[in-house]
Amino acid sequence: MKLSPECAAKISSYVGFALRAGKVVRGTDNILASNKRMLVIISSDLKENASKKLEAHAEKNGWHTVTVDDMQAILPLTVVKAIGIREKNLAEAILKQVNTN
Repeated sequence: MKLSPECAAKISSYVGFALRAGKVVRGTDNILASNKRMLVIISSDLKENASKKLEAHAEKNGWHTVTVDDMQAILPLTVVKAIGIREKNLAEAILKQVNTN
């Protein structure tokens, strides 16, 4: 999904809050190992196999997933291709932003 600059800025802010609160799970393996409820944000350039694993794991656990075209617009760490937001209110705010994009 291509995010508008305003939407990406808002989501980046929410992700920053979650990072400071320690409520972000970074990386495919860490997300797959977690059973805590979260919103999973996946970069569109993540390998197809890993993306399918994340989506299946999220569906099995009843989590929402969002695939974005430009992960660097919301998270300045270049090596991270998937993150999980564990803070309920921030996850809901991100979903609301994505839906209004």
